[in-house]
Amino acid sequence: MVHVINASATCKSPQVIREALEAEARAEIVDKVLKPLLAMEGPFEEVGPGSCLDVEGKEYDTFGHEGTVTLKSCKDACMLFTAQQCHGLTFAAGRCELRMEDGFDQASQDWSLSWAEGTGHGTIQANSPSGATSTRCWRRTDGAEPTEQPSNHTTEQPSGSVLSGIMDWLPDMGILSGLGSLFR
Repeated sequence: MVHVINASATCKSPQVIREALEAEARAEIVDKVLKPLLAMEGPFEEVGPGSCLDVEGKEYDTFGHEGTVTLKSCKDACMLFTAQQCHGLTFAAGRCELRMEDGFDQASQDWSLSWAEGTGHGTIQANSPSGATSTRCWRRTDGAEPTEQPSNHTTEQPSGSVLSGIMDWLPDMGILSGLGSLFR
C-alpha cells in the first residue's frame, strides 16, 4: 500500500500521522480479511449489542444449555433448527442464547427452552443496546432446514473458529492492538 501525505499532513506531528495510518490499516484489515471470514461462519449477520428484537420491538423466547461455547458452536446450534424456529442468537463470553419463535419449545440435543416470556415473531429486525454491551445479537439470514450435528458436540471442549484463531494473534501485532476484541 502506498501512502501519499499531502502538504497539510506535513504540518502534523509524527504521532498524528502514525495514528492515521494505523486507523487506515485497521479498517483495511476489517474490510478485506475479517468481514469475509465472518461470512464463512454461516448464514448470520451481526445486528449489534444487546438483545435481539422483532419488528415490533419484542424479545424472543430463549433456548440455552449448560456450559460454555464458541460463537461458531452457538451458530451451529441455531442451525439444528429451521430458520422459522431459531431466528438468531445472542452471544457473550462463551454464553449462547438461541432466539426462538414464540411458543416453540421442542428441544434438540441438549438445547432446550430456558426462557418462555418472549413474544417475538419472525426475523430479527433490531437490537436492544440496553444492558451488557458485550452481548451481541446475531440474525439468521437463511431459510435452511436444520443440520445434523453429532450428539456430543456440546460436551467436548469447543474448538475455535477460523475467525477466533485470527483474533487470538491480532492483538500481538503492534499496529492492530485492540482490534481483536472487536469481534469476540
